[in-house]
Amino acid sequence: MNATVESSLKQWFRAYVGGFAGEAGQLPFMMKLKDDHSGRVAQDARTLAQDLQWSEGDVRAADILGLYHDVGRFSQFAQFQTFRDDQSVNHGEEGFRVLSDYNVLMACQASDRRHIESGVRYHNARLVRDDLCPDTTRYLRLIRDADKLDILFIMYDAWKTGELFTVPDIALHVDPHGPIHPSVMQALRDRSTVPYPWIKSVADFFVVHLSWMYDFSYRPALRLVRDRRHLDQIAEVLPNTSEVRREIDAARQFIDEQLVESEFGRENRMIGGDHHEEDEGHEAGKKNAI
Repeated sequence: MNATVESSLKQWFRAYVGGFAGEAGQLPFMMKLKDDHSGRVAQDARTLAQDLQWSEGDVRAADILGLYHDVGRFSQFAQFQTFRDDQSVNHGEEGFRVLSDYNVLMACQASDRRHIESGVRYHNARLVRDDLCPDTTRYLRLIRDADKLDILFIMYDAWKTGELFTVPDIALHVDPHGPIHPSVMQALRDRSTVPYPWIKSVADFFVVHLSWMYDFSYRPALRLVRDRRHLDQIAEVLPNTSEVRREIDAARQFIDEQLVESEFGRENRMIGGDHHEEDEGHEAGKKNAI
């Protein structure tokens, strides 16, 4: 992707999102939250792509995918007043529809268009699809990593400021003060993904976030987790029990081990041994928070 196309695509996004503003020119709170999220995910996608030594054109495409990944959220919220896919539409599919209806990516090369469309369409799936070409899969993995990174920030920030309790849409109306449910904790212990219906409380959400430590695809994402102290933040929110402390320590050890691996020339490879970034088989947890 060249700089001219990138600039044009960013201008379209700003105009599209601006169309949802009210008479005073302000977006509704939840849409503003999503707009800010999209900008940060774009920056993280760019950062990860640069750390992975992608080409300049691929870095631009990753940035646009980050900006566009939740483009379906705006029409979703406008129509249904919720970000819950199970009560409205699948926001990945809705985003793909928006891009198709507006012919947004017609100026892109075919490969960039394919990567961005697939990334938007499938970024919120419970598992990484295994039927995409390797080059598209690396973009899909990248956007899932970047998206998770910012959800970690949003949820902790909303907990810290109290917005998580005053704006229930942020945590999709789950119980703000409920306990960790045994099935969610067992899934963490098993290092397995958590189906959305199991998440009943804010505490469950943060346990799921802890489980994401094993679901990032790229080591530079784990470095950002470490540098931004996300594990400390999760520990601050969750009950200070021996079981929680044990899982926090296990996740911290896992991250440290993976980052040591990166010091031995594996920076551009996927987490989980010697698999190259285009290998199949890595499972990623479904991202159900905003």
